[in-house]
Amino acid sequence: EAKIYFDYIDELAGAASYKPNLTVHTQAMERKDMQRLKDAGLDAIAIQIVLIDPRLFPEICPGKAKHMPYERWLECLQEAVEIFGFGSVGSQFIAGLSLMPSNGHKTWQDGRDADSEGYRWMIKNGVFPYSTATRLERGAIYGEDMSNFEKLPPTEYHLDAALAHHE
Repeated sequence: EAKIYFDYIDELAGAASYKPNLTVHTQAMERKDMQRLKDAGLDAIAIQIVLIDPRLFPEICPGKAKHMPYERWLECLQEAVEIFGFGSVGSQFIAGLSLMPSNGHKTWQDGRDADSEGYRWMIKNGVFPYSTATRLERGAIYGEDMSNFEKLPPTEYHLDAALAHHE
């Protein structure tokens, strides 16, 4: 993935008459690849961890967990801050996703609290967290089971999570 972005940045830099502000949304990658992207002209990076719960990470994100262990994803976020600087690294949560698996959070309050802890960890480590609501689309891992729609968190969850993010 880093090579694809490197080629894109290289082509864009050669074609542009000015230096555009460039950000990519990507998977975790090795430090050397992030440094190479920075050196090529990348200004910011968003590493999409999806959730910050070591117990649920392998279940909800099996491809990400296979690519790199959970702890390595956290290290990658910290390395990205060292490379790109404070304010130039982000990561996305999918709010409510931890409620979906059978071994997931049992209440929306537990899911909210876990997300809030994730926000605090990221902010403490110089990463800007942002979120999107869980969408259960047909073909998605949790989208085919109609009972999962009952697990979606209420509006209060999103309001509480937004307040925790703000705080």
